[in-house]
Amino acid sequence: MHEVNSTEQSAIVRRRVGLPSLIVAAAALATLVALAAVHYTGMHLDRQARVDEATLVLLSLAGYASLALTVAAIIVSVLAGFRRDDRPALLVTILTAYGCLMIVFADVYYQAAYFGDLYAGVALHERYAADARTGAPLRVYPSERGFVGIRHRLWSGVDWPFADVTRGTIPWDPALTPAQLRAAASATRMRDAVRFIPEAEIPVYLSCLHLSVITMTSVGYGDIAPLSFGARAAADIEAMCNTLLLIVGLGMLFGNWRTALAHTRAPEITSTRAEDRS
Repeated sequence: MHEVNSTEQSAIVRRRVGLPSLIVAAAALATLVALAAVHYTGMHLDRQARVDEATLVLLSLAGYASLALTVAAIIVSVLAGFRRDDRPALLVTILTAYGCLMIVFADVYYQAAYFGDLYAGVALHERYAADARTGAPLRVYPSERGFVGIRHRLWSGVDWPFADVTRGTIPWDPALTPAQLRAAASATRMRDAVRFIPEAEIPVYLSCLHLSVITMTSVGYGDIAPLSFGARAAADIEAMCNTLLLIVGLGMLFGNWRTALAHTRAPEITSTRAEDRS
């Protein structure tokens, strides 16, 4: 009798740990892909004369594929936990999915920050260099970063001189005038002005994780806000995932969905059996 109880208890533990483990594994894979992709593509593109569009497209596809993999693992795990009619296991699965979604969306924000910092550095250099060549009137160009409020940057630029950047923090004199920016753009080549800053990887990722947490929990401090289309789309999707996970997950956990489904399917099963008998 004792052996049977121990076997049953082990089976319950495996069932309750197995589904959350699948979600954690998918989220861990997504995070590793995001961190490795940003680091190695940054090192690859650093000091190049032009931006390698193919590399950036592959980076973007890898990020969204990792997100899709994690969401698929969450859907499969939650549905499997619901079918087993094990509420404690379903509760653990939902809580695990909630936490892992925060991490995975932080990965997406991290890649959006990478793209935004790179394109902001390239765009500002091109515009101010073109103005210097043509002698256009002085003007201030807006930044095209992916987020506002993230203090560190992954790429330098004419408004963020690489020589003054220490561990990716704000340079000593970030408020440069348009004349200074134009002079910096005309005096430096693109490959020397727009440089990858690996020391900023951890600070930027932690800022993205902070944004993901306050978005997922619907706090919304406003200290960090998305600017680019991709960053805004990711924030919108995360907010919808939060609502859907709470409604569907808590409905499965505390509602009478199983009983309602059983009553709905009962007439169909009865009519099928009657047809088989006839």
